[in-house]
Amino acid sequence: MADFLLFSSKYAVEGIIGLSWGFGLPLFDVIRGTVVDYMHCVCEGVIDQLISRWLDKSNSKLSFYLGSKVEEISKELTAITPTCEITRTPRSLADVKDWKGNEHFILKIR
Repeated sequence: MADFLLFSSKYAVEGIIGLSWGFGLPLFDVIRGTVVDYMHCVCEGVIDQLISRWLDKSNSKLSFYLGSKVEEISKELTAITPTCEITRTPRSLADVKDWKGNEHFILKIR
Protein backbone atom coordinates (compact mmCIF):
# COMPACT_ATOMS: atom_id res chain seq x y z
CA MET A 1 0.00 0.00 0.00
CA ALA A 2 2.86 2.39 0.73
CA ASP A 3 4.21 1.84 -2.82
CA PHE A 4 0.79 2.75 -4.22
CA LEU A 5 0.66 6.01 -2.24
CA LEU A 6 4.22 6.89 -3.22
CA PHE A 7 3.51 6.22 -6.93
CA SER A 8 0.21 8.09 -6.95
CA SER A 9 1.66 11.27 -5.51
CA LYS A 10 4.57 11.56 -8.00
CA TYR A 11 2.90 11.53 -11.41
CA ALA A 12 0.33 13.71 -13.17
CA VAL A 13 -1.16 12.57 -16.47
CA GLU A 14 -3.39 14.98 -18.41
CA GLY A 15 -4.20 16.92 -15.24
CA ILE A 16 -4.92 13.86 -13.14
CA ILE A 17 -2.63 13.67 -10.13
CA GLY A 18 -2.13 10.09 -9.09
CA LEU A 19 -4.14 6.93 -9.42
CA SER A 20 -7.66 6.35 -8.18
CA TRP A 21 -7.96 5.06 -4.63
CA GLY A 22 -9.53 1.93 -6.18
CA PHE A 23 -6.16 0.77 -7.49
CA GLY A 24 -4.96 0.39 -3.90
CA LEU A 25 -7.67 -2.08 -2.93
CA PRO A 26 -6.50 -5.64 -3.60
CA LEU A 27 -9.92 -7.16 -4.45
CA PHE A 28 -11.45 -4.13 -6.20
CA ASP A 29 -11.75 -4.26 -10.00
CA VAL A 30 -11.56 -0.60 -11.07
CA ILE A 31 -12.98 -1.30 -14.54
CA ARG A 32 -16.01 -3.34 -13.46
CA GLY A 33 -16.51 -1.52 -10.17
CA THR A 34 -16.69 2.05 -11.46
CA VAL A 35 -19.94 3.66 -12.52
CA VAL A 36 -19.82 6.20 -15.35
CA ASP A 37 -22.25 9.02 -14.64
CA TYR A 38 -24.60 10.50 -17.22
CA MET A 39 -23.65 14.15 -16.71
CA HIS A 40 -19.93 13.69 -17.37
CA CYS A 41 -20.14 10.95 -19.98
CA VAL A 42 -23.08 12.09 -22.11
CA CYS A 43 -23.63 15.78 -21.41
CA GLU A 44 -20.02 16.89 -21.09
CA GLY A 45 -18.59 14.18 -23.34
CA VAL A 46 -20.75 13.21 -26.29
CA ILE A 47 -22.79 16.42 -26.52
CA ASP A 48 -19.63 18.53 -26.26
CA GLN A 49 -18.04 16.56 -29.13
CA LEU A 50 -21.16 16.98 -31.25
CA ILE A 51 -21.25 20.74 -30.66
CA SER A 52 -17.57 20.96 -31.58
CA ARG A 53 -18.14 19.13 -34.84
CA TRP A 54 -21.29 21.10 -35.70
CA LEU A 55 -19.49 24.43 -35.24
CA ASP A 56 -16.01 23.54 -36.56
CA LYS A 57 -15.25 25.62 -39.66
CA SER A 58 -13.38 22.72 -41.24
CA ASN A 59 -16.80 21.04 -41.61
CA SER A 60 -18.38 24.03 -43.38
CA LYS A 61 -18.95 22.06 -46.60
CA LEU A 62 -20.75 19.23 -44.81
CA SER A 63 -24.53 19.01 -44.36
CA PHE A 64 -24.43 19.00 -40.54
CA TYR A 65 -22.42 22.25 -40.22
CA LEU A 66 -24.24 24.80 -38.03
CA GLY A 67 -21.60 27.52 -37.77
CA SER A 68 -23.57 29.82 -40.06
CA LYS A 69 -26.61 29.57 -37.76
CA VAL A 70 -24.95 30.35 -34.41
CA GLU A 71 -26.91 33.58 -33.84
CA GLU A 72 -30.24 31.93 -34.66
CA ILE A 73 -29.53 28.96 -32.40
CA SER A 74 -28.28 31.25 -29.63
CA LYS A 75 -31.52 33.26 -29.75
CA GLU A 76 -33.51 30.03 -29.36
CA LEU A 77 -31.35 28.86 -26.46
CA THR A 78 -31.48 32.13 -24.55
CA ALA A 79 -35.27 32.28 -25.03
CA ILE A 80 -35.72 29.06 -23.04
CA THR A 81 -37.40 29.57 -19.69
CA PRO A 82 -35.81 27.04 -17.35
CA THR A 83 -37.97 24.69 -15.28
CA CYS A 84 -37.15 23.72 -11.72
CA GLU A 85 -35.04 20.76 -12.96
CA ILE A 86 -32.73 23.08 -14.92
CA THR A 87 -30.52 25.04 -12.55
CA ARG A 88 -28.78 27.33 -15.06
CA THR A 89 -30.16 29.88 -17.46
CA PRO A 90 -29.11 28.90 -20.99
CA ARG A 91 -26.27 30.91 -22.55
CA SER A 92 -25.34 31.72 -26.11
CA LEU A 93 -23.33 29.35 -28.29
CA ALA A 94 -20.61 32.01 -28.24
CA ASP A 95 -19.98 30.90 -24.62
CA VAL A 96 -20.03 27.17 -25.39
CA LYS A 97 -16.46 26.65 -24.14
CA ASP A 98 -17.60 27.78 -20.68
CA TRP A 99 -20.79 25.71 -20.58
CA LYS A 100 -21.43 23.34 -17.69
CA GLY A 101 -23.02 19.90 -17.96
CA ASN A 102 -26.51 21.25 -17.30
CA GLU A 103 -26.24 23.54 -20.32
CA HIS A 104 -25.25 20.65 -22.57
CA PHE A 105 -28.29 18.80 -21.20
CA ILE A 106 -30.57 21.73 -22.14
CA LEU A 107 -29.32 21.56 -25.73
CA LYS A 108 -29.96 17.83 -25.79
CA ILE A 109 -33.58 18.12 -24.65
CA ARG A 110 -34.45 21.22 -26.67
